[in-house]
Amino acid sequence: MSYNKKEIEALASLEKTIELTDETSPAYASLISARDDLKSKLSNVTITPPNPYNSQGEKTYRVEEEQTAGWAVVDNGSDLTKPEAQELVQRLYDNGYAPSRVRILVDGQR
Repeated sequence: MSYNKKEIEALASLEKTIELTDETSPAYASLISARDDLKSKLSNVTITPPNPYNSQGEKTYRVEEEQTAGWAVVDNGSDLTKPEAQELVQRLYDNGYAPSRVRILVDGQR
């Protein structure tokens, strides 16, 4: 089972709130209980940091089109080399896409 970032952030927020709460406060015991419940739920979660930047790796690119709901990746428009992305953009222009509604972004590395 995977946990989202919000649950991990909630635990950090609870820890900070507990630090700021007086131990004699009626809410203190409830905060401790909530923290312990969340900790037990997250006890099997392993957080893997992203791979560090590799200067030897080849950058990948994605091509996006501006739509009414915002920017979206075009079909077959991700994990491209720079020449592949440039070729895809040129095909889009040739098919009538407006240059102001198409963009190329760095997507990651191979």
